[in-house]
Amino acid sequence: MAENNMAKRKLMQEIRQLDFAMIETALYLDGHPACKKALNYYNMLQSKRNEKRAQYEQSFGPMTMFSNKSEDTWHWVKTAWPWELED
Repeated sequence: MAENNMAKRKLMQEIRQLDFAMIETALYLDGHPACKKALNYYNMLQSKRNEKRAQYEQSFGPMTMFSNKSEDTWHWVKTAWPWELED
């Protein structure tokens, strides 16, 4: 159980870091919309974030209510929410 929590925390930290980098890059792009290097960097971050998010949701359940994939079950309330860490 503790090992699972460590993996969950690590993955969530990686997602948060990617979120931060994407926001900072988006702010840069607001002032420099023609910068191809920054746009490529943003797209790379987005791709990595999508991969990490899919990995998180496959292992630990939906990150948001919008990630519910089932038409039959509301999974959002079946697992701990991303901000709830189990001991």
